[in-house]
Amino acid sequence: MKIKELVFAMLIFFAFLFNANSQTTVRERPAEWNNLVFGGRFMDRFLPMPNIGKLTRDTWGADNVIPRYIDNGIENRKYSFWGGNKVLGYDGKYHFYVCGWLESSPRGHASWPNSIVFHAVSDNLYGPFMVKDTIGKGHNPEVFRLKDGRYVLYIIGGCYIANGVDGPWVSGKLEYLTRDRRLIEGNSNYTFAQREDGSYLMICRGGGQWFSQTGISSYNQVTGTQISSDNKITPLRAYPPVAGNFEDPVVWRDNVHYNLIVNDWRGRIAL
Repeated sequence: MKIKELVFAMLIFFAFLFNANSQTTVRERPAEWNNLVFGGRFMDRFLPMPNIGKLTRDTWGADNVIPRYIDNGIENRKYSFWGGNKVLGYDGKYHFYVCGWLESSPRGHASWPNSIVFHAVSDNLYGPFMVKDTIGKGHNPEVFRLKDGRYVLYIIGGCYIANGVDGPWVSGKLEYLTRDRRLIEGNSNYTFAQREDGSYLMICRGGGQWFSQTGISSYNQVTGTQISSDNKITPLRAYPPVAGNFEDPVVWRDNVHYNLIVNDWRGRIAL
């Protein structure tokens, strides 16, 4: 083997080794978790998907998840689907807005910047959801309903707005004002919740908190910074003050308080 080829092969090997190791960091689970009774953890409230359809091994997935039921959620052999959420329409059906890219793409998961947003429908909450139409380009879709009945479908770098769940969807942009505050890391992957007064809370990937009066008016950053004991300026954010590489937050409001789940993708733990 030529020296140049050998060096290139070694670079590829070490790059692969670095990437593999960088995907996981051991996180100590809080000791307090050991004292929680059943129901004390939020995950205790999660219910399993009902067994819908036929149990099969003729599907994708690791050995520890197959055989499984494939007649819930959304999947087909043509597309890889990602993210999204659903709303209950006035027609009594559940409308799911999710993005995806071709499963056959030679770039695999790296094809996500070219994601297409799909509109899928099911008669029940669990599925199966069937694609009804496509809306346009976009990634990390998140849909929510305005007080005036219109729907906003957020995507990274823009949005779509429609008068109803079936569209037509008009492409647009939402405005985000930092108000001379330090921009919290990860100004993407937004999640939304309507507040008691009808205004909207938005949490961005880095945990920054923003408010909009109407949901389509300007989002104003309310997260600031603080001076730590070692005189370092650190951002105040919605996440707990623990080590983690956080992304993909999900926020919602029930009749008592606000809930937030965020994924520590490197520590393989959600908080």
